[in-house]
Amino acid sequence: MSLNGNTLNGLPIDDEEQYQLWLRDPGAQVVHLVEMDYIGMVAGSPGTRTVLLSDRPYPPAHPVVAAIPSFMRAIGDDFAGAVSLSIGSLVLNNATGALDSWLLLNIDGQRVRIRHGAPDWPQERFRTAFTCIAESISSADASTITVRLRAPDYGANGQIQSHLIGGSGPNANKPIPLAYGEVFNVEPLLTDAATLEYQWHDGVVQSVDAVRDSGIDFQTASKTISAVTPATDTLTTSAAHGFLVDDRVRFTGTPPAPLAAATDYWVIAAGLTTTDFRLSATRGGSAVDITGSTTGATCIGYHWTAILSTGKVLLSSAPSGQLTLDGKGYAAAGYVEDMRDILPLVLGTTNVMQARPSIYSNSSAVAMFVRDRRNRLDVAAELCSGSGIWYGYDRDQQLCFGRVFTYPPSEGLAIAEAELRSALTVERMVMPRDTTAATQGHRIGYARNWTVQSSGLAAAVGASHRALYGAAQQDLVNLVAPGTAHALAVVPDAPPAVFAGIYADGYALAEANRKNELFSGWGVVFGVTLGRVGVLYDIGRAVTLTHSRFGLSAGVAMTIVKVEDRPSEGLVKLSLFVNRGTYSPGAL
Repeated sequence: MSLNGNTLNGLPIDDEEQYQLWLRDPGAQVVHLVEMDYIGMVAGSPGTRTVLLSDRPYPPAHPVVAAIPSFMRAIGDDFAGAVSLSIGSLVLNNATGALDSWLLLNIDGQRVRIRHGAPDWPQERFRTAFTCIAESISSADASTITVRLRAPDYGANGQIQSHLIGGSGPNANKPIPLAYGEVFNVEPLLTDAATLEYQWHDGVVQSVDAVRDSGIDFQTASKTISAVTPATDTLTTSAAHGFLVDDRVRFTGTPPAPLAAATDYWVIAAGLTTTDFRLSATRGGSAVDITGSTTGATCIGYHWTAILSTGKVLLSSAPSGQLTLDGKGYAAAGYVEDMRDILPLVLGTTNVMQARPSIYSNSSAVAMFVRDRRNRLDVAAELCSGSGIWYGYDRDQQLCFGRVFTYPPSEGLAIAEAELRSALTVERMVMPRDTTAATQGHRIGYARNWTVQSSGLAAAVGASHRALYGAAQQDLVNLVAPGTAHALAVVPDAPPAVFAGIYADGYALAEANRKNELFSGWGVVFGVTLGRVGVLYDIGRAVTLTHSRFGLSAGVAMTIVKVEDRPSEGLVKLSLFVNRGTYSPGAL
């Protein structure tokens, strides 16, 4: 037997069958084991140690647990952003004073894992009920000790940047920025005034695609090679080239040998005049030995050079105004742009739940730039809220995230009426939203402008670019015609109410359609109370509920939007969302 075709933790089917039967037996005896890590001496050096506790005799555990806490997590009313998490405290019996020394344990930020099983099971058969983080240990009276617990996001509650610019310049005490995905018009920080070095990401980046000074591309106009002098390795343009020492030059067409098209070269000081120049294969190097005499190729001089290994750019001349750039950010382990890759980086975790349909369906390419000091949790919430993505942690402290859909993908999980420990309830109604009114339509922003320039642009910047650089982000305008049933309605030129990290219009359109479908009609949040359940029944999962009431007799697919584990009571309460358009509910 398996649970709806699923197995847990890779255990054999026979063991899984026994586990599932035990979970569903209201008369089964239960032991809770608590594995609490702390910092102690290991082989003469500080290291992580673990103490094993239990709520009833189970050698070798210390049977001192008086109360197992509850653990609640819930996706918000808009089904996006950070999942709300709350957890109780672990209470230990200390009537004899045997645990007095435990009050000195260094447990802040350490893992606490609670597992459950039968009294006659070996430890390896116990399964995780949930995992959390210890914050402090204290004693309010002479007979108990309380371990204050925090949800798994406690470890992510810190500054996202880890290094300062340093040095003695004006930005020495500012954090090095971070860039993820494809960012538009970000402002790098000056790191070295003498070398005109700027930095826009702390580490390896994929590319720098454009650099602008006051909205103008920081480069020369294209010039044509009209003459070549191999004897002095000199190239001549038909008009003044505008090149500066250390400018990066690229050719189009066929340049004189051994130069090649689409290859970077750098202007050197020797031989530089209004129309003449010489090139090096490296910045600040010696001249390339020119052997050919081909003319007619065109070239552009860029007043900047990207250092992809450190997220920096070097300028060959100081900008006259505000310096901005476009680029593709973090690429330390390969370039990433999908939410499933960027969100773990933002939260600083590698403990990510394995892919599953309801978590990763309809992923989006997103972008995030962090220039000022920011908290990881704030950045993650901002990134997810506008993109319609929720994120939280499962029972085993793994990061999970996804979107709520009108028609959730099947995962083979089911709840039958006979399994309910109390009556099915209707917790709340989700009212429809007017997606035809311009003031209430789902406006989706994308391609965020990270440096809004409402003034200070060069006179040569055209009207269309002024509008582009002056807008906070682009709106989905005319991608779906407003005025039709459940269409996307936007106010032209008005920024969306919530920032969206999405940077491509196709992903923005998919998100707009999801929101329109999800909120086109009213929805219901049902409440069910079950006995102990396995780890599969968690937030974001799709489950089919079958019940004799409310039109559910044939089974209706829903999404779990709230989970409350009550281990001491042997109960789990689930909140299940379903959109009205997916079934006929009858009278509620």
